[in-house]
Amino acid sequence: MNRRLFLTTASATAFLTALPFSLTGCSTGGPSKATLAGLAQTLGNALANLATILGKTDIAAEVTKYTAQLVADINNWVPGSTTQDIILVIADLEDAINLIPVTPEIQGLIELALGTIQGILAFFPSPTVAAAVQARTKAPAVHLAQVPKNSSAFKHAWNPQVPARLSGALIQ
Repeated sequence: MNRRLFLTTASATAFLTALPFSLTGCSTGGPSKATLAGLAQTLGNALANLATILGKTDIAAEVTKYTAQLVADINNWVPGSTTQDIILVIADLEDAINLIPVTPEIQGLIELALGTIQGILAFFPSPTVAAAVQARTKAPAVHLAQVPKNSSAFKHAWNPQVPARLSGALIQ
């Protein structure tokens, strides 16, 4: 049985249309590319650290690789250009996250990570984003009541969910 079935919603389209921020994102009214790149880097570092603490150093290496690629793609993106590179690396990052063994004590951290990654994608305008993500990744859409919009917000959502025995996964 897929341990992430609890995350499943009707579709990525439903998730993306329910987000509380603009889908035109970086080009008009959304956070800056630097803010989104910083959020992606913080998220990636936290996940890689968690995977390492859990003894999954191979997954940590994949998360680190895809995070670096995502940060570069976000920084290189030009408003009006295609988001295909960002879509593909987000799907790869989600696939790597799906390899982390989910236990009840880290379930909330994984949900936060997946929801935040999908939230980052929503800041980049594309009429086919939802379909592209669903076609490329096995990760179900995740709806967060409050999607972190910067590194600080992610840290404040992440740290309270880190179990005491995994305190090394706290974001400083």
